[in-house]
Parts: sequence; structure tokens; C-alpha cells
Amino acid sequence: MKKSLYILFFTIALSLSSCNNEDFLWQDATYARIYGPKEWTLETDSLIFSFAPYNTSIKEYVINAKIFIIGSVSKIPLTVRIEVDPASTASTSHYSFPESVTIPAGSHFVEFPISLKRTSDLTSKQVKLILRISDSGDIGKGVKEFNQLKLTWSDMISKPTNWTLLTEFFGNYSNTKYRFIIDVLGIGIFTYGETNGMTWGEMNYYRMKMIEALTAYNAAHPGNPLTDENNQIVTF
Repeated sequence: MKKSLYILFFTIALSLSSCNNEDFLWQDATYARIYGPKEWTLETDSLIFSFAPYNTSIKEYVINAKIFIIGSVSKIPLTVRIEVDPASTASTSHYSFPESVTIPAGSHFVEFPISLKRTSDLTSKQVKLILRISDSGDIGKGVKEFNQLKLTWSDMISKPTNWTLLTEFFGNYSNTKYRFIIDVLGIGIFTYGETNGMTWGEMNYYRMKMIEALTAYNAAHPGNPLTDENNQIVTF
């Protein structure tokens, strides 16, 4: 009997303790967390981006990140301030973003843009921007996870891993040739050889387009045909 009473007393005490802990967690201060777009970050806190596969006319790329409330939704608007972590290597010429955002009353989150700039120095290096939630707003950062968002980008062009399959259409690789292809076709990723990838007919069409574009370029530059970084005349 005493043993049963002891077990009952212990169970009630444990239950009360759990309730108190639960109340503490849910009644604690409201916090903010930062998330990047899932298609780029894959539900992590990091994003890696390259301008290389894009036409050189594209000078910036905007991604949309989100600030979420962790805790109770507010009945009034809440301001969250965003700051740059000193560990960042990007300068202010490489990016722009709002230093503060406002989560509307009754909302769980707010979306805000981050503009990645395509500057000339990115052809030879990559830069890193680390954005983090500041404690100077109406609500600050909470637990360690997703308190910051790391963005790394460059414009360094590199040989596609499947170029051996593309040689039939484009010939030997060079950075100059690949950049010319991207600027003419507007694409830099060729899925030929992959499951449900580009067909031989599509690739041959692209080859003919490149021959046409190269002929036009060389005609517009008499005596100065397109040459690559190895001083070789570009051909298709």
C-alpha cells in the first residue's frame, strides 16, 4: 500500500514538474530565426551560388530570405534588425539587404530580399556574406540554430563535369569558349547524357547556333577572330 502511494505521489510530482517546464518553454521570450530559400539552401543555413552559368548581362541576383517568429505571434508589428557578421569577406559593393524588417501583427514571418552583386573581382575569387539576427530589435536571436545565414558566391567559370559528352558539339574546352556559349545561348548547364536530359537533336541545334554566332562575331572583328585564354582561335 505504501509502495503504491509512493508511486502515485512520484507520478503526480513528475507530471507537475513537466507542466512547469512546458509552461516555461512556451511562455519564455519571443525569438527570431532566419531562413534562406529552400531551393538554394536545402533547409540548411548555407547558400552557395555562382554567376558563371548566367549571361554576362545579368549583374545581380536576388534571393528571398525569411525571418520567423519562435514563440507567440504578436498583436503588434515587431522589428527585427539584421547585421553582418565580422567573419564575412564580402564588401558592401558585393551585396545589399534591408538592415531591419518588420513582422506584421498577427503574422509568423516576413520575407525580405538579399541582392548578390556581380562585380568584376568575382571572376577570380569568391566572397562570403554572413547575415545574423541582432539583439537590438524588438525581438532578438534565440537558440543557436538558424540565427544566421551564410551566403557564398563567385563568378569563376569552370569546365562542366560532363564536357567530354559535349565535345561532339562544342569541341575542346576553354573558359573563353564556354563564356561565349553562355552569352549566346543564355544557358550554361547542358544535361546531355543525363536521364531525361537534353537530346542529341537539341545539342546539335545549339552547335549550329554557336557556329552562326561565331561567324557573325568574326565578321564583325575582321583580322581579330575570337581567341581564348590560351591564344587559340575559338572554333566549333
